[in-house]
Parts: sequence; structure tokens; C-alpha cells
Amino acid sequence: MDPGGAPPTLFDIFDPFRPLAADESELYVDWQAQQFREEDVKSRLVNAVMLGAAPTTRLFTGHRGSGKTTELERVAERLRNGVDTPNGRRRALVVFVRSTEVLELTDLGPEDLIWQIARSLARELDQLGYDDAGAEYRSWFQRVAKGLTGGIGDTPVQVGDNGLNVTFRLRDFTADRDAFRDQLRREIPTLQRTVNERLLNTETRRWLKEHHDLDDIVMIVDELDRIPETFDESGTSNYESIYFRGGWLNGLACDVILTLPVEFVYSPSAGRLGDVFGQAPLVLPSIAVINPKTSGPDPAGLATLWNVVRRRSERAGVDPDRLFDSEDTRRRVLTASGGHPRQLFSFLRAFMERQPQPPWSGTDVDRWLLREANKFAALPAIEHWPLIDEVARSHQQVNGEELWNELLRQRFVLAYHDGTEEWYDANPLLKLATRRRQPLGGEIPKP
Repeated sequence: MDPGGAPPTLFDIFDPFRPLAADESELYVDWQAQQFREEDVKSRLVNAVMLGAAPTTRLFTGHRGSGKTTELERVAERLRNGVDTPNGRRRALVVFVRSTEVLELTDLGPEDLIWQIARSLARELDQLGYDDAGAEYRSWFQRVAKGLTGGIGDTPVQVGDNGLNVTFRLRDFTADRDAFRDQLRREIPTLQRTVNERLLNTETRRWLKEHHDLDDIVMIVDELDRIPETFDESGTSNYESIYFRGGWLNGLACDVILTLPVEFVYSPSAGRLGDVFGQAPLVLPSIAVINPKTSGPDPAGLATLWNVVRRRSERAGVDPDRLFDSEDTRRRVLTASGGHPRQLFSFLRAFMERQPQPPWSGTDVDRWLLREANKFAALPAIEHWPLIDEVARSHQQVNGEELWNELLRQRFVLAYHDGTEEWYDANPLLKLATRRRQPLGGEIPKP
């Protein structure tokens, strides 16, 4: 919505990259609470960090574009507003770190991440008026800053007396990032002790309760699912280095919710994630559009997706029943999305680019979807297709770690949950495609 208060256009309301803020309740469809009840990831995350006295670190993932940030916004809202527990109602100070704003995810080390977590915590406490937080952090940062005199490479660095507002971000320079990272690595153990003993101590919590009626401190670190996987000379994945090294990420004396790449959760390291962090990661599934046992439509999932479209269409002042020429056309579009919100919104925007004013006819929609499907089907490599076909038949995870990870990362395969167990399916666009990549680079009709 623009500053003048006008309603958003239909095109704007289906922005596939904008998460819903916590106060956009009229657009939000709480489909997990409706279908899964106790398996709703929001409730599980809230309970995980509010029910126990000891700090816990919870991992959370899902396909990119599945709505993780939208869910985390609602987790943060519940924690801030207060949660009823067996020990009474409790409210939390929530420090929400948006990783892409402060980190370079294509070259991320664990020391980069723990530094930004500590910095964000100290800044939040400082802004609330807890002066000791800024002072303790600044004292630590000055030690690091001594190694930065004159800048890092060609990047000038000014820290003054306030390490909470340094004049650079790790994403602002590349060639000399290792110089700062080496300096950080030497100081991280000291930083962690400083955070735990000086910022997360009993005195801080007593001050938060007295001045802001806050009982807990919760860190939420979002967007780490966007980290691309790389390997060092020894063949070690950067995912293992970030999440397993030194116990830094689960060594803070407060509750932490961390996102992570979806393919890492389905790798052989999945068991180790549970060992290190106490429980297996929570996964936000796609919305089921078919029943894996019958291969027929899933009425509940299709109704949920339509509710998502309906609410947004009405917010834009457009009658949702006029978007398509028939219920059957609508069903085909929803099914082709695979229950993945970003894919669905991308479809609707692509329709509007071709025909700005609905209704969209079944003939046009089928032609447009086929174009999108054939473009998407050009992306999987030759060796991907046997696995994709097997997943479409069995709805089970297939062998081949590297290829399986790629299928999940690229959304060639989507992950689902029926409230009891997980299952998988090939992206419906790949099923719609009539052409696929061939060994010699040519394309022939799909068998």
C-alpha cells in the first residue's frame, strides 16, 4: 500500500518476494494450525523457547519462497505479546536478525554470524536503555578494532567509541574479508563469554523485567536458508563449518531460532544436526495439492491455496471469482503451483503481464503454464531426471546425496507433510512440461 493509503494493485498484492508483516492478519491464512494442529511450526517454535528454563536453539527451514519469514514474523509477535505457560504468562525481548542485510551469504563463516548476533543483541539492549550492554560490547569490539587501523584493504573503517555502529558490513568488501575474519576468530571465545556473562546475565534479565516487563530473550536469525553450499579443499561443506564448528551457535545463554538451507536438513548430516542442537530441524512444508496415496487432488490443500489468493484479490479490490473463467481453470493453476506460494504468485504475475485484466481463460492459462513448464524443465541436468521421475512415482526420498540436495535446492522436488510423516513430489511444472533436456543438447518430446 502506498503512503496515501490507496489499496495495492492486483499486481503488487501478489509480489512473490514480500513476506507478510505480523499486522497483515487480513491476508494471512493460518493453514498449518487448521490442518496440522499440534504440528504447526509456529506453535512448536514458540513452545520450544518459552516452556523451558534452560536456553534452547531451534533450527527451522523450508523451501525458499514457502513462507518462512511470514511464519517467523508471527512467532516473534506471539513472543513479544506474551505466551501462557505452566509457569504463568511470559513475554520475550525478540532480536530479529535479517541476515541478508548484514552478512554476505555467499562467503559466510561462523565467526561472521556469531559477531552479528552479538552485535544485534547489544544494539537492541542499548536502544531499550540498558547502557551496560553497549558498554560491554564496545569494550570487546575495541580490541578487534585495533587490528583494523587504516581500513581493510581499500575499505575505510571507522569505529569511534561505538562498535554498535561501525561504518562497514562484511558484505561491503571481498578480497580482504579473511583479514577481518581472522581477527574475529581470535576474539570470538571472548565475545561469547562477554555476551553470556555480561549481556545475558541475571542482572540484565532483572532490568528487562523491571523496566519492560520482559521475561526472556530470544534471537531469531532469518534468511540463512539462502546460503549457497561450497566445499573447501578437504571436501568439507561450508554448512558443516557454519552449524557445527565450536558450538558457537548453540552456546549462547538465551533462546535462539536459526534458519538453515533446506537441502542440509535432508543430507547425511541431518542426524548430526539433531545431536548438536538437541532436536531435528522443523520444516515448513509446501501445501499439498495432491493426495500421494491416490494421486488425486487434495481438496483441503487446494482450498487453502484458493483462500490465499482470495484474500489478496479482495484486498486489491478485485472479485476473486472473476480471476478465472471457470473453477476447473482455477484448479489447474493451483495444482501447477505445487502448493508453493512464490511459484503460485509468480504464475499470477506472469498472467497479468500477458493479460492485465482478468478473467483468464482456460485456453490461455494452459498455453501460459506450458511455456513456464518448458522453461523450467530446461533447468534440470540429464542426471536429475531419473531421480525426478522416481520421486514422482514413489513420493519418497531417493539415494544420491549431491543430486538429491540439488533437487531440493532448485525446487525440482518439493517437500510435504501430512501431519504424520513427510513425503515428496516432483514439481508439477516438470510434470506439465512436454520437452526436457537431452544428452546431446537437443530436445525431444517428453516420453
